[in-house]
Amino acid sequence: MHARPTALCVAILAAAFSDGADAARLNYRLEGLGLHSDNINLSDTDEQAETVFAPRLAFDFKEEGSAVEITARGEIERRFYSGNTFDDETRSGFAGQLNWSLFPERLN
Repeated sequence: MHARPTALCVAILAAAFSDGADAARLNYRLEGLGLHSDNINLSDTDEQAETVFAPRLAFDFKEEGSAVEITARGEIERRFYSGNTFDDETRSGFAGQLNWSLFPERLN
């Protein structure tokens, strides 16, 4: 029952903030990394060998219209340590900028 009012609100907001501009551009990369190190912890006395596997997703997004300009980029990587020397970990980063013009060419 709540799906229709929610969908209607999303449609109204999309129509209100759309400016009839070109479609947005999304670029992405899927990468995989395999690494073996004889001294993963970079120690002078307690060297430990480890193999690491890491899939990564990176993206950049850009939209330029008369009322809205969006630029964003980010990446996420999951590192799997096969020898359990370290706990598996997730690394990520994000940067973005949004410029919205209330009245194009008058108020930004």
